[in-house]
Amino acid sequence: MGALALQQMLMAAVTATPWTPANLTSGLYAWYAADNPSNTYGGSEYFTLADLSGNGRTASRSGNGPQVEASGIGGYQCMRFDGTTIQTMQIGSSTGYSQNRAGLTALVFYEMDPDDVSATFRSLVFSATNAANTARFCLAAGNGSTANVPALVSRRVDGTSAELINAPAQTGPCIAVGIADYANSDGYLSHNGTVITDTTFLTAGSTSNTASSSAVRFGTSPDNLGKHKGLISDIVLTTDAVSSSDRERLEGWAAWHRGLESLLPIGHAYKSARPYV
Repeated sequence: MGALALQQMLMAAVTATPWTPANLTSGLYAWYAADNPSNTYGGSEYFTLADLSGNGRTASRSGNGPQVEASGIGGYQCMRFDGTTIQTMQIGSSTGYSQNRAGLTALVFYEMDPDDVSATFRSLVFSATNAANTARFCLAAGNGSTANVPALVSRRVDGTSAELINAPAQTGPCIAVGIADYANSDGYLSHNGTVITDTTFLTAGSTSNTASSSAVRFGTSPDNLGKHKGLISDIVLTTDAVSSSDRERLEGWAAWHRGLESLLPIGHAYKSARPYV
């Protein structure tokens, strides 16, 4: 390679724009960061999370908000949920997030408290009509049967029961991505870049959505159970089942954004470098 070509390549690398969720070509519903300067607080309590997607979907505390953890995941400010108090951030009381969607995706960068050894349901993102036993889409840090097991839970409106995908237990920082592909009856649950696929997910019922009108909650389920115990730094929601390449971009973005690219497995598309536009 000639000197000029090398120089041009290096300059291109320097000026390349890092990829973010805003670069998703479709489906971005909302995007939150716990350290966003536009968030609001009451003392050390979160009052609102500003929406980085540009869609204006501010999440507000419902009852108590989580607390500020100044140095959390990767050393960045995070939301801290104590697992006992009802601490909730919520997008409205009624949204169209899960209405008539062919798919849904949620990314949450979280960490469970190391002392949490209980087999408790720990909700990260929950979309439902009102209570935990209604049609829903949920990404959880604990499945309710085994401690610290991430889970994707979903059900069609006319499905007879909720369906579940579990991942291995996670005790450190975890980039969880849950994808419900209603159109193809598939489900995907990724933990730190390792994906579990279920091609018989969501086979009960025939509708393409989970709930016609729903609240979207972070940190608890709509019945105020399923309390998360630990940290959350980032949340991204889409109204489609993202492609495998976009899933990897989301994982790569989150890992490099928080300086924890070491979480990604060998062979991941963004193990060695962050995604760029």
